[in-house]
Amino acid sequence: MSLNACDARLAALTLELTNQWAQVSESWRDRKREEFSRNHLSELLANVNTARSVMAELDEFVNRVRKDCE
Repeated sequence: MSLNACDARLAALTLELTNQWAQVSESWRDRKREEFSRNHLSELLANVNTARSVMAELDEFVNRVRKDCE
């Protein structure tokens, strides 16, 4: 699987997660939900964004290497 395909899949899964979380958040409205969101979900989404940025840089690097090897 290419890096672009992995990035697209990660983006789609992250969107699905945030949509599902929004649905859960409509009925779960207490301090524990806020804690979970702050302590786990926010960190996860930040890490996903970092991973996607690194994947984009890695994809550029791989493309340069391929071009150099041609």
